[in-house]
Amino acid sequence: MESLYSLLRKKSAVCGSKCAILGLEESVTISYRELVDYVIRTANWLTQLGVTKNTRFGILLQNTPEILLLELAAGIVGAAVVPLDELRDTCDRMSFKLASTGSKLLFTRMNSGRELANLKKIVRIIKISSFADFKNEIFNYSPKLEFEPTKNLANLYLVLYTSGTTANPKGAMLTLRSVLSNAKGIIAWQKMVPSDRFGIVLPLHHINSTTFCHATLLAGGTIVLCPRYSASNFWQVVANQKCTLTSVVPTILHDLLVRDGEFDKAKKLYLKRILIGSAPVLPDETERFYNRFGVKVIQGYGQTETALRVTGVPIDLPPRDYLQAIRSNTIGVALTSCQVDILDDKGKGIKEGSEGEICVRGDVLADGYWQDRDETAKVFKKGWFYTGDLGFWQRWQGRKYFFIKGRLKEIIIKGGINISPSSIEDKLAKNYSQIDEIAVVGYEDARMGEEIAAAIILKNGVKTSSIDQIKVDAVRGKIEGLSPYETPKKLLVVESLPKTSTGKIQRVEVKKIVARLLASEKDHHYFVRVIKANEVKVLKQAVKINNNGFKSTPSSLAEFRSRAKNGLVFGAFEEKMGLVGSLSVLRTDYLSPKSYKTWEEATGGGSLANNIKNGNVLVCVAISVDSFVSIKPQIFTPDKEKKLIKMAKDEVEQYVNKQQDFVLEFHKKPKAGISGASVWKILPAGRLGDMESMGYGVIMKYPQITDNVKVVRSSALSPAVLLIEHAILFAKENGIKDLFAFSRPAGFREYLIRKFTS
Repeated sequence: MESLYSLLRKKSAVCGSKCAILGLEESVTISYRELVDYVIRTANWLTQLGVTKNTRFGILLQNTPEILLLELAAGIVGAAVVPLDELRDTCDRMSFKLASTGSKLLFTRMNSGRELANLKKIVRIIKISSFADFKNEIFNYSPKLEFEPTKNLANLYLVLYTSGTTANPKGAMLTLRSVLSNAKGIIAWQKMVPSDRFGIVLPLHHINSTTFCHATLLAGGTIVLCPRYSASNFWQVVANQKCTLTSVVPTILHDLLVRDGEFDKAKKLYLKRILIGSAPVLPDETERFYNRFGVKVIQGYGQTETALRVTGVPIDLPPRDYLQAIRSNTIGVALTSCQVDILDDKGKGIKEGSEGEICVRGDVLADGYWQDRDETAKVFKKGWFYTGDLGFWQRWQGRKYFFIKGRLKEIIIKGGINISPSSIEDKLAKNYSQIDEIAVVGYEDARMGEEIAAAIILKNGVKTSSIDQIKVDAVRGKIEGLSPYETPKKLLVVESLPKTSTGKIQRVEVKKIVARLLASEKDHHYFVRVIKANEVKVLKQAVKINNNGFKSTPSSLAEFRSRAKNGLVFGAFEEKMGLVGSLSVLRTDYLSPKSYKTWEEATGGGSLANNIKNGNVLVCVAISVDSFVSIKPQIFTPDKEKKLIKMAKDEVEQYVNKQQDFVLEFHKKPKAGISGASVWKILPAGRLGDMESMGYGVIMKYPQITDNVKVVRSSALSPAVLLIEHAILFAKENGIKDLFAFSRPAGFREYLIRKFTS
């Protein structure tokens, strides 16, 4: 195989002015001729910064063209890149990755913050504020190579970290040969041609987007680089940019199934196929997607250690055979770039239909794990990579098709991301002294593939209710050391954990316990109905639930009775438990929400006395469920409070739109078959007594419920979701098109305090 430098030069000569990379965030277009020029200039800049053969440097950026330029330049220099995950990597994890690899530099757009201050102690920070600034910087350097480009494809190219069974992640060492070999296998599998335009929606710090970008460039196609995945803009982007291919994880497929509206509005589609993998795929959802949108979803299989895909469903199957492949959930046949087989525990091939471990060999394999001989020796044996997945093969139409039976390893795969359970256990035990023992496992989830559950044994004498604090922190995504993505969704108190004779926790048995406990949750039967003003006992419970969640702004029974008399109070009930939550709703006219300045004004002082019986607008003004417990906010001295208030004015708009507040994000998620709400109006004095939100209120607006909008109740087991869906259904049944929700940035004060103290 030719060197990376030679391949780029040849593509430049053939493709010339054709677009190689299209960066949508800043409307950047880079032709193949410019690509070689930019990469050479970037390589010369790197050498001036002290980057030479066998050195490493980090990248902390979202999907921007400069990531690809830096990676390609590193490949020419002979250096290696250590990509970081801006959203999911904690500061400690970033520090670990950079320090353990001995990285010299870090390229980032971050300007400030505690994370950056800590990282400065480890590496030299090179700030990139925009692509224009990056371009200006590299144009200070020659368009001719000032050093001998590396020709050795065995050079380390990427150190991509993937979670292991230990607390720290493992750095898979991918060479130029492994990435380019896999890219060529993908080109052959997908029959990629120069007219292909690959829509990159997954992050470039992941092997998925990285290898698909290399495949697109080797095929002479165009990379359409989306800054981030957006469910609401997905169809519009792939249509407007004439994308012929894209790659997603099952989570995205799940999201798109309820977004018919965006698909119907999109212009002509040029999409030939959507590629999927990186996590368990649900056959039912894949078939429904194909039947609804008419776009083939092609499953593939691979891991970071194999530089991406090693198997894939053939793209030229007739419709009938394609549907059969979907229903059987096959991961396809081996790609031309590698060899795949099912081996027994002695390393021998297994006959058709028998179960064993899926193993891979060939040039696509990583060179092991960075400075981790023990972990390398466990899975890289006699030329094979042992994936840790249990599978089998069957011959179909004269070809050897592979299937995954289940995971041998303990890794949790959530939305295509590998998550280490022991790392989560470690952080929970450090943060909460009431925990005696803990075991973290994955459980099946329709959207994410797997979600995270923690089975907890509390210390002697500790009350079960003490877990409420952990639950509140988990809901808010505020457990120190864990990103919200890694935070357990379920926290379950158990009396004991199954162990081996040596004292090791048996995770397989823990998963069975968790499954039983969650199955009992599914036995809950919820329903929603209107609570009348004379149902005093029920309203007393509603007030109790409300005040448990809103300690700084409590309500009274008289207030709730007035709401039930003047407006609407929907109650969420469980057949055995009774009332578990309520939603107060106001009917009004369209001009009213525009004039709102405070919650008191919007709700008639909390009584809904301003309700208009036949109003054409519905406003959800207060929702509370018994799963949420408010924690008393931290109070500062008067001087510090003043500074916090000033900070709030500067930060509120950014925070509200930052996609991190658990209450606002609840409204933003799709419900009842329609899209979620968006921020419509920020009220500086929305509810001054609400300390958690610094007195701010936020009015959210749901999509218009027009006559052609199909509203369906979901299968959600969340009383809060069911209450909002009931309001949506009420609006639909009564011809109300506009639905608002008076909400609050519930985590705003905590956010400001963390920023203030850092």
